[in-house]
Amino acid sequence: MRIAVDIDEVLCRTNDSFFEFFNKEHNTKFSREDILDYNYSTLEGFNEEYVFTSVVKFVHENVENFCIVPESIEILKKLKSEGHELFILTSRWENLYDRTEKWLDVSFGEDFFEGIFFTGGVVHAKKCKSDVCIKEKFDILIEDAPKYAINTSEKKILVLLMDCPWNRSLEETNYLVRVKNWEDV
Repeated sequence: MRIAVDIDEVLCRTNDSFFEFFNKEHNTKFSREDILDYNYSTLEGFNEEYVFTSVVKFVHENVENFCIVPESIEILKKLKSEGHELFILTSRWENLYDRTEKWLDVSFGEDFFEGIFFTGGVVHAKKCKSDVCIKEKFDILIEDAPKYAINTSEKKILVLLMDCPWNRSLEETNYLVRVKNWEDV
């Protein structure tokens, strides 16, 4: 099978890293469990423009420092050893390609993934993840973002939805299956 894997909140806990920084800067106590909407709109005192400006800046400055979800390495190595082709499909911006590739190489080893695809941002993406899945003939997408999960599953591509507070309102379908962790994958 050809399996596409998202990065942020699937391979690394970007929001945990962001809130650690944000809480120190603003003397707050937010955590990933507080995010009930992917754009942080449910968090008191946040407005969408500020959040995305802050998150974008934070990701750009810290992309090489995010901690890998440890169990993802073991499970992805197992899938690869079983003959599955693994790809990265991220909504990150293309200008982060080199730094993201370096992070992947350090975390998984050089050339572990067959390819890396960027869609160019969460808000104003240049490409749709489902279109990339169709074009590249991916069988499965491992994802956390509700809009990508819904859109891709509606194209009859299996989405393994990594359970997160911001996607818990989504109902499972034949093509949208919730997984609690990497062991479920």
